[in-house]
Amino acid sequence: MDTSGTALNGASALTAPNFVDATAQNGTSYHYVVIAVDTTGNRSVASATVNATPQAPSGQVNIKVNFQDVATTPPSGYLADYGQAYGARSSTNQGSGLNYGWVEEANRNNPLSLEGNGRNRNTATPAANEPDLRLATLLHMQLPLNALNGVRVNGAWELAVPNGNYRVTVSVGDAGGAIDSTHQINIEGQPLINGFVPTASEKYFDATATVTVSDGKLTIDAVGGSNTKINYVDIASATSGGIVNPSVAAVRPANGETNVALNAGIATDLNLPNGGVALNTLSASSVRLVKVSNNTVVVGTVGTSGGFDTITFQPNSLLEPNTQYRFEISDGVTDQTGVGFIPFSSTFTTAASSGLVNTTVAFEKVTLPTVPSVDKYTTLVIGPDNRLYGATSTGKINRYDINADGTLSTPTLINTIRSMHGDRLLIGLAFDPAATAQNLVLWTVHGDVSQDNAAEWSGKLTRLSGVNLEAGVDYIVNIPRSKKDHASNSLAFGPDGGLYLIQGSNTAMGAPDSSWGYRPERVLTGAVLRIDTQAITPPLDVKSEEGGSYNPFAPGAPVTIYARGIRNAYDIVFHSNGSLYAPANGSAAGGNVPRVVLEPAVCATRPEGSYSGPVVTNIPGATYTGPPNSDGWRVSETQNDWLFRIVEDGYYGHPNAKRCEWVLNGGDHVGSGEARVSTYPDGTLSDPNYKGWAFNFGKNKSPNGAIEYKSNTFGGALRGKLLVVRFSNNDDILVLTPNNLGASGNGDIASAQEGTAVPGFSGFKDPLDLVEDTRNGNIYVSEYDWTGGTQKLTLLRPIAGGVAQTPNVALGTARMIFNDVAGGAASAVQTLTIQNTGTAALLISSITIGGTDASQFQLSGSAPSSVAAGGSATVNVVFNPTSVGVKGATLNVNSNDPDSPATTVTLRGLGTQVWAVATSLRCSGFWTPTRSRSMLATATRQTMPWPPMRRWARRSWRRASRRRARAR
Repeated sequence: MDTSGTALNGASALTAPNFVDATAQNGTSYHYVVIAVDTTGNRSVASATVNATPQAPSGQVNIKVNFQDVATTPPSGYLADYGQAYGARSSTNQGSGLNYGWVEEANRNNPLSLEGNGRNRNTATPAANEPDLRLATLLHMQLPLNALNGVRVNGAWELAVPNGNYRVTVSVGDAGGAIDSTHQINIEGQPLINGFVPTASEKYFDATATVTVSDGKLTIDAVGGSNTKINYVDIASATSGGIVNPSVAAVRPANGETNVALNAGIATDLNLPNGGVALNTLSASSVRLVKVSNNTVVVGTVGTSGGFDTITFQPNSLLEPNTQYRFEISDGVTDQTGVGFIPFSSTFTTAASSGLVNTTVAFEKVTLPTVPSVDKYTTLVIGPDNRLYGATSTGKINRYDINADGTLSTPTLINTIRSMHGDRLLIGLAFDPAATAQNLVLWTVHGDVSQDNAAEWSGKLTRLSGVNLEAGVDYIVNIPRSKKDHASNSLAFGPDGGLYLIQGSNTAMGAPDSSWGYRPERVLTGAVLRIDTQAITPPLDVKSEEGGSYNPFAPGAPVTIYARGIRNAYDIVFHSNGSLYAPANGSAAGGNVPRVVLEPAVCATRPEGSYSGPVVTNIPGATYTGPPNSDGWRVSETQNDWLFRIVEDGYYGHPNAKRCEWVLNGGDHVGSGEARVSTYPDGTLSDPNYKGWAFNFGKNKSPNGAIEYKSNTFGGALRGKLLVVRFSNNDDILVLTPNNLGASGNGDIASAQEGTAVPGFSGFKDPLDLVEDTRNGNIYVSEYDWTGGTQKLTLLRPIAGGVAQTPNVALGTARMIFNDVAGGAASAVQTLTIQNTGTAALLISSITIGGTDASQFQLSGSAPSSVAAGGSATVNVVFNPTSVGVKGATLNVNSNDPDSPATTVTLRGLGTQVWAVATSLRCSGFWTPTRSRSMLATATRQTMPWPPMRRWARRSWRRASRRRARAR
């Protein structure tokens, strides 16, 4: 019997030692007891309770459910849900052997019937005529009190499934006229659709996420919403044939976030079960940012990190204020094994303004046509001969004479490194302090050219000399190298004459993990190394393990460890205030932190000669990977990017068991602040030598090249500032103002100025390094263009007197796509936003439509004649074809922008045909917006063959027609 005392087997006593409860439902917990009855009718006390929760059969799940009224036949491939209480489903169009339905939102143990809350707006009066039945139907999860029919109790929906990971897509909205809802959808307690408020033109919203079910039921609720109306849900196992699909774990800005900065970029945390992101699948079609109000695609740069462990998007111009945007990743993005991502989308809303523009400092961007577009520049330096030297990712060095106006000559190739060692990843360049224009001496550091499967111990420090740096000597060999992009990075000579090298780590978070090839940290990794070049008899072998015996702690060692725990700092700057600064890249989520295994001999190499804790030997709830691959726990938190102010023997948060350094960043205690790692047990202290940070860049910024600006241009307004390029998000130069050392300051950063606030400091494509010509204040920036476009160097030339009051036009999209019936009324209006990101008024002399089919497109309403600095205006365009087929034209905006006086937007439209046959209305793939009432009464939807057109037009037409159908 159950614990309420009801005999499950009815009046007949059991005569066998087993019983099958045929009424049990998957995902529901049951508690059973047995009571014996003797022949005289005496009952025993209840036995011990046995608990059981039946689960759905294991295997691949692919279930689609449409929420609707009881009378509607669901769309093909979908099951029907019309509000029945949770239980076994057996009605028509409800599949076989499934348990799903509704429970009370406030008490999930109570089944709840919401029958009567389902709707089909196509059968209402007036009819919605929504061609997608999934969107025409809905079910009220939170029926308002003023509703006439239905159940006014908030409900949650559940489906019994095996425990595991699922890809879930949910759509909300109402095809009818009501737009008074605030739609909220949470899956397994995590927000999916966050406060979507529909409009007359944007009635629906759908989103996809990967969720983990651990209690046998997938649960969807609307907590936080108001009159949420659910259309449909698609549920599929997040694995296919044993292969797990990569997915988005988190996004920044967060889904539903408001007050987002107008210069914000988007960055993601990823679940990568098979390997990193495939760079060649990142494109303008697979990763998009869309303005929600009119589905305008924002032009921007798609990217990832050097570790291929994130997806980023940076708009090419400022976003519009007080505007909602949707970020989308399609399954066209794959990992490096070819497995597609689970599609993802999220929304955010921008702030009211972009802040102030610096009125005293401004640079003009100058294109350098003599720079080859095939070379990816990793480092830029200016030599004692006043020439620009650029290191490349293949080991070449290009040397340029600098013309009087800052432009560059054609390059001279210095191929010494490649002649000695073949292609190499060359980053570090530093001219010897004793070098002169007549006696060039250049120190370089380089390693295996691969950035995905590099050979370990492949790093070398090579000294180049001679008029053309043609003589090379390897001074150090067998420097460690990570599997990916953590390498021997920048070089710089310090005021003490030592050569300082930033050596990247081998791991994400200190312990080996699969993404980084289970390659462990070495004694020399994740550190700032000091090299005494005068004490080296070349070649010096610094291999410390796997057959090597180099000891950086030995007395008189020429290569020593200056500072510890620097994960992957790309550049170092010896500042005039006496500080050593290093911008460092934090890890994406998914790395491992090490288990503490103390070895006294190793801990004796710490600056204080021993280790006093903390000792973390277990992290409850975290995934542990043991030997031989690793010995640590997974951290599912993306780490911040930091600017460190490096001091000798300081520790900066990246663990290394080979040096008895164990705690990631600030641990987890009341003083951890922004460096807190919540995976650790509460109270975990930071390393005793942890020095914190001078500035927090935030997540996924990838700060790389850095300089101290030394020129007195602009009356010294920039002198002494740190300039740091941000590679992933923002794509700009950030201006940092340090405190002075001494009684008035500690050298940390006092203030920061966004690149968008300094004319000329934003709008780059993956800037990696920069260098100043201190003679005149010119800056050269390496634009790496990681996703495979055109690499280049850009000259930033100071504008005398500060900001030149000039306008800068920025169009909201590069292409507008239409479809409409030939010979009928004009299409729906599409809106182009014209922004002025400059500092003077943008005067628009004309906005015209030209090209082959200019007559098929028209401007609708008045066009703007001017846009204030920092402001925006709109122009409306319609498509009114006179014949069937693909039409093309251009929208031309002519203005007083000195750099782009004539800008264009491509216009593409598809003219379609419609006619009546018998009692059917047939058209090419969508319902026309104008047709007679008598025809509508008997209309059926059919599809014509595609008219002849190029492949790109078919794809664009399909996308456009779907958007248009949804907009109604």
